[in-house]
Amino acid sequence: MNTKNLKKRVKNIQKIISKEIYEFMFSAINNLGKDNVDLIDIEDKLRYLLNSIGASILNEVFEIIGTGYKGRLLNCKCGKKLEFIGNREKRLTTLSGDVKIKRSYYYCKSCGLSYIPLDKKYDIENTGFSPGVRDTVNYLSSKHPFNEGSELLLKLLKLKVSKDKFRKISETTGLEIDLMLQEKDKERLSSEFIEPDFGQTEQFYISADGTMVNTTKGWKEAKAGVVFTSRKNKDGEPIKDKARYLGGFESSKDFGNKLFLTAVECGIDYAKEVIVIGDGAKWIWNEADIHFPSAVQIVDWYHAAEHLWDAAKIIYEGDESKINNYAEKQIIFLNQGNIDKIIQSLKRIKPKTKKTFKKINETIGYFSNNKKRMKYDEYKKKGYFIGSGIVESSCKYVVAKRLKQSGMIWLIAYANAILQLRICFRNKQINQFYKWRKFKMKDNFTYK
Repeated sequence: MNTKNLKKRVKNIQKIISKEIYEFMFSAINNLGKDNVDLIDIEDKLRYLLNSIGASILNEVFEIIGTGYKGRLLNCKCGKKLEFIGNREKRLTTLSGDVKIKRSYYYCKSCGLSYIPLDKKYDIENTGFSPGVRDTVNYLSSKHPFNEGSELLLKLLKLKVSKDKFRKISETTGLEIDLMLQEKDKERLSSEFIEPDFGQTEQFYISADGTMVNTTKGWKEAKAGVVFTSRKNKDGEPIKDKARYLGGFESSKDFGNKLFLTAVECGIDYAKEVIVIGDGAKWIWNEADIHFPSAVQIVDWYHAAEHLWDAAKIIYEGDESKINNYAEKQIIFLNQGNIDKIIQSLKRIKPKTKKTFKKINETIGYFSNNKKRMKYDEYKKKGYFIGSGIVESSCKYVVAKRLKQSGMIWLIAYANAILQLRICFRNKQINQFYKWRKFKMKDNFTYK
């Protein structure tokens, strides 16, 4: 388009916008001059006006750019020809509201393939929502149930996207993110050298946990993990620095492999010390022994303390004074790393019920099996994390906060998709995903 025609179009749209602004200001002045001023209503109308202006500009821009016509015939992937059929109109919901786009439509009579160049160029194939709207929907869906996300979008941006559309957009994105992650894992396995994302570090941590999620196939375990580095604060205490989250509905073996590959990508090979923190679950230590055999293993202190309190409540059921006295005394031994004292104390108790007998034996087994991972006095001296909710918070934040809300029952594939979407935003890798997706959609058609 030449400059003269562009200026003419701009003047036309300026007239339309000027009229809309005049009408809004006339209405606003009349309303603001009244005693019972409703500023909220005026602000809402202004937001709609801004959306309308944005949509008008976008409509004009699409008109100027054209339909994406690339000639009468294009080479098809099947070896035959795609033929130009005509222009097709599409209504597209953008962050500024609905716009209309005319696009050139091609069709191959031989293989039945249809091709619309502008849809591929603008990343709007098989969708009526712009990339900006889908990104906003993805972000809201990663944090809120679909109905709440739909309500938030309408309230904040004056855009109407139904709950079902919210679900479809975000689940599709999550499934694609999962494909990207699988591809990355294969690349890491075949790479001779991986540039560490975290760089060199003194202490490198691996933490994992699992939590049950309600699915259509019953309660299934979703595993969550985080690899992170630490640094010292002004008081010399360790605080979490760089972190990378991961999760999924998979076997312990597969998740162990995922933990290992993530740790390698983040730079475990460049760390002076490697520490694995877990809650005592056997699968965590089995995978740690396989993938991180030289790492220091630590049972999360809070989980260990919780076991002592639970045992005390069963042993001295209903007697708050004895419960507190017993648990607090054992926690002193726990802080000292004196696990033998705890085990001896439990063995001296004479259970009065089968329930007490069972709980005592379970607790003795827990501390006996994890004794080597409970040297908390040594860990503190070396400046290690011994818990502080790192293990549990990763599971609560990554999984439970989104997937375990009241009344939720998931198809496993879609629960995993939303989990991957949530993690992608948490790791600030969403733009990386969009670049990957754009590359995968690269136009491979050639023109005649």
